[in-house]
Amino acid sequence: TSVDVATRLSEPLATEVFAGLLDVDDDAGRALLGQHASATRVALNPVPDPQTAFQARVVMTQFGVYLAERVAQAKERPPTTPLGDLVHDGRLTDDEVANILSLSVVGGWAPLADVMTSTLLVTLTDPAAAVQVKTSEGASMLVEEMLRWHSPIPFVARRSNDAVVVPSGTIPAGSM
Repeated sequence: TSVDVATRLSEPLATEVFAGLLDVDDDAGRALLGQHASATRVALNPVPDPQTAFQARVVMTQFGVYLAERVAQAKERPPTTPLGDLVHDGRLTDDEVANILSLSVVGGWAPLADVMTSTLLVTLTDPAAAVQVKTSEGASMLVEEMLRWHSPIPFVARRSNDAVVVPSGTIPAGSM
């Protein structure tokens, strides 16, 4: 039996982390948050083609509406969660809170899920890693190594200023 580690384990765990931040406490709410968070992956592409850029704008608009609703709901509840603390603090506008949440989820959900997926896959396929994670120190070292593999900033766009010759050919000036 095979298991899709990303969709069955890592993404639900990342969703659970952000559900705590966004004061989502029911299964239907977690499912909706997971759908939104997964859809926002498209917004991480720093150099999208026009169709992808359009898709990212649509997804982020829908996500913004969702976050505005979460902020409004949090204002009606006592401040018992990080979101509740933010909305009841009074120093930030609702839009500023929603923007902070957007940055947190867009920049945090997918990288967290990716790091967890890689860590689980390495642990399941590498006997040395499976032994390593049995101690707190070993688990910490493995997670640190996974963070080197999967930077929290998943894309780095660089443009070649000059033509660069590499063994497989030439990278033209101005190419990404």
